[in-house]
Amino acid sequence: MASTHESICQGIVCLFIAAAIPTASVFSQGESIPPSNLSVLRTEATMIADSVRQALPGLDRTGVRLEFFPRDQAWALELDFRRALALQVVSDGEAGHPVGLEVGILDAGVQYANPRRDGFFGTRVVDRTVRLTLRAKAVDGETGDVLFGRDISSAMSDVVELDALESLETPGLPMTRGTVPPAGFTSGLLEPVILIGAIAVAVFLLFTTRS
Repeated sequence: MASTHESICQGIVCLFIAAAIPTASVFSQGESIPPSNLSVLRTEATMIADSVRQALPGLDRTGVRLEFFPRDQAWALELDFRRALALQVVSDGEAGHPVGLEVGILDAGVQYANPRRDGFFGTRVVDRTVRLTLRAKAVDGETGDVLFGRDISSAMSDVVELDALESLETPGLPMTRGTVPPAGFTSGLLEPVILIGAIAVAVFLLFTTRS
C-alpha cells in the first residue's frame, strides 16, 4: 500500500514539475531577443519584392520607376523593398522608358492571441502573427501594357513574452501595434487552483505514506 502511495505521489510531483517548466519555443530573457514587429514586416517586404523580381526577369535591363503607397506608411518598408528588388531604380527625370512599378500596402498589422502562462512558474506569453499584403502592378513605360499585377501576402508567427510587447512595437506606427485579448478562464483562474490542489494532494500522500 505504501509503495502505491509513493508511486502516486511521485507521479503527481513529476506532473507538477513538467507543468512548471516553460516550453522551449518561447523567447525568454536568457535567449536571443525576438525581432521587433517592424523588423518582421520589413523581412516580409523583402520576400514579396523577391517574388516580384522573379516574375519580371527583364527588369534588370530596362530599369524600374518605383512608386510606393500610401506615403505616410511607405517609409517603413520602401527602402527594404528597393534593396530586395536588386534592380536599377530610376527617377522620373531620367531618359528612356523604364517599367513603372506601383506598390501599395493593402494590409499590414500585428495580431496577438492566446495569452497564457508558459508553465506554472513561467512568464506570461502570447502568440504573435505579423502579416503583410502588398499590391504590385508593373506597367511598360513605352506601350502602357500591364506586365504584372498581383496581391502578394506574407505572414510570420511565433510566441513572445507579454512583458516584451512594448519594446517590440514602434511608437507612432500603427502597423506595428496590436491588441492583446483578455486571458481565458483557464489561464486566469484555474492555474492557481490546480497548483494549490496538486501541492495539497502531494503533501497529503507524502505524510500518509510515512505514517
